Amino acid sequence: MDKTVVLNVEYIMKPGGAKAFVQEITDTGLLSEILAHEGCLRYEYFLPLEGENLLLVERWTDADALAKHAAAPCMAKVRELKEKYATDTKLEKYTILG
Repeated sequence: MDKTVVLNVEYIMKPGGAKAFVQEITDTGLLSEILAHEGCLRYEYFLPLEGENLLLVERWTDADALAKHAAAPCMAKVRELKEKYATDTKLEKYTILG
């Protein structure tokens, strides 16, 4: 049975950081690179209407695809951007059977 993995990642942003983070991850091509990772079904950022926190929704075909994504070289660049624009992250992980 396939087990799709879904992550909801809340970024606790520094003031002004949400829009700047999304702009930089898009302009540098990191977002396109991540979307091309094998097993990536969804990797989408949502900007808040109010406040500073940013939501990332990820969906992967399985745990192996997620692990390969997390170990990809481009993720070091993403971590650098997180340090630049965010103060913390909160993660929710779901496994969908079916």
